[in-house]
Amino acid sequence: MIKRCLFIGVLTLCLLAEETKQAYSFDLLARGADAVARGGAYLTSAENAQPVFQNYAFLSSQTEPRASLTTFRLLNEVGYLAAAGTLGNFSFGVLNAQDSSGYMRDAENNLGARISYQDTTFYGACGWGAENFGLGTRLKYHSKNYSAVDISASGLALDFSGFYRLDERWQFGAAVNNAVASGLRWSTGLTEELPRTYELGGRCRTLENLDLYAETTLQENIPQLWRGGAELAAGELVTLRAGFCQTKDLLLVTNFTAGIGLRLDNVSLEYAYNPTDDLSGSVTHFFTLSYRLVK
Repeated sequence: MIKRCLFIGVLTLCLLAEETKQAYSFDLLARGADAVARGGAYLTSAENAQPVFQNYAFLSSQTEPRASLTTFRLLNEVGYLAAAGTLGNFSFGVLNAQDSSGYMRDAENNLGARISYQDTTFYGACGWGAENFGLGTRLKYHSKNYSAVDISASGLALDFSGFYRLDERWQFGAAVNNAVASGLRWSTGLTEELPRTYELGGRCRTLENLDLYAETTLQENIPQLWRGGAELAAGELVTLRAGFCQTKDLLLVTNFTAGIGLRLDNVSLEYAYNPTDDLSGSVTHFFTLSYRLVK
């Protein structure tokens, strides 16, 4: 009976894959608590410790080694971890989400194989340019696996980004995600599309210690979405953030975010409050720990 249950599980996953034309991505979560607190705005953030998850074009202008870690639980069941490291013009990262809860059951409700899901993406990015402009490219390898039913998928994608600093006040950024992609190829023979998205954004320094962010995302068959926020440096150790973001499920919804950043010597701790329902209301509190090796 367990084998029969496994077959039903495989069939169900195949049907779901057939109906799903675009693969879901955890990329939004990888951007870190600082970006989340600004409503998700990240294209013009030059000071973050994880450029491989944000605008990797800034790798051309910052060279000190950096490392970061973001972790939490999704729906109290799915473990999530994003880690990144940067050295010179290169940065690498990994994003992992896993669910190890639950078991297969037969018709008599007897426990069978443990259900385990792994969603992992590996990132590698590099950037070129000068102080006032830069270009970057990022390679992603996606891997998904359902161990209980022995179904897996993998795919490659190439992203591009850039920034331009007009002066000390104005800065602009852009990105094309999944510009070239193989699609997510399942062992069942089906392929999910990795959707191409276009992002544009700008940052304005209105005061010596206050930055305003505004960004937009364009994707086929989805309304244009906006996000933005403000970042206030309240001294050398504390940064205050607030923002808004639009999400689209059945309805277009605007939500508000907030957060704080604390920095002590080379170590930074970022926190963000994100009440959006794009992840079923399950991820409200984000934390990112980072380290910079400053000479």
